[in-house]
Amino acid sequence: MNTSPHETPTLRPRMTTHPTPWSVEVVPGILWATVEIHEQGTWRPLDNTALVRHGLTKERALKIALKRLAHHDTAAAWHHIPEAPGVHIFTTGEVHSAAQLLLLPKLFADWPNAGLAACCPCEELLVCAPLRVVTDLEKITILADANRQLAPSAGTPLTPEVFWCDSERWHHLPIDHHKGELHLHPPESLRLCIDRIAALGLVATAGEA
Repeated sequence: MNTSPHETPTLRPRMTTHPTPWSVEVVPGILWATVEIHEQGTWRPLDNTALVRHGLTKERALKIALKRLAHHDTAAAWHHIPEAPGVHIFTTGEVHSAAQLLLLPKLFADWPNAGLAACCPCEELLVCAPLRVVTDLEKITILADANRQLAPSAGTPLTPEVFWCDSERWHHLPIDHHKGELHLHPPESLRLCIDRIAALGLVATAGEA
């Protein structure tokens, strides 16, 4: 179906590891968000011609796509891993599942003390874990290990990297794999969060004594 310049087009977000002139960077140097438009019964990448036709900027197009994504009933798409309490999996079986990453900061009214870790091994899958106490940092290792195992055989492979959100922006979490062990190199902002929740844990322990 054709849309006139005065109609809001049907858009959806999609994650990519390859930037384009119409993508928006999400995780610096690692992950970008792009937008697809539904026209004539099919989805295709939004380009400058479509932006001009609808009078949109790429940022405005992404906002429209995210608003549409947020209106979806996604309760049934969230799953939990019994062996890894606190690790959540989101999948609808569609390529826009990983784009749920863009909505995660708004899904936690009670924002985790040390932020949120996540990974997207493929476009059909998002795995995340809130970090509330020091022991939750183990979840980052779980995400990294699961991500490396899932990425090669994923439906539409995306990235084996792990990310961390401080409520405002996403950061890459460099992780080294050496002799079967995972070594995390957290950014300074995450180190500060770790120190803070460690201090809170000590205060709580002292209060219980």
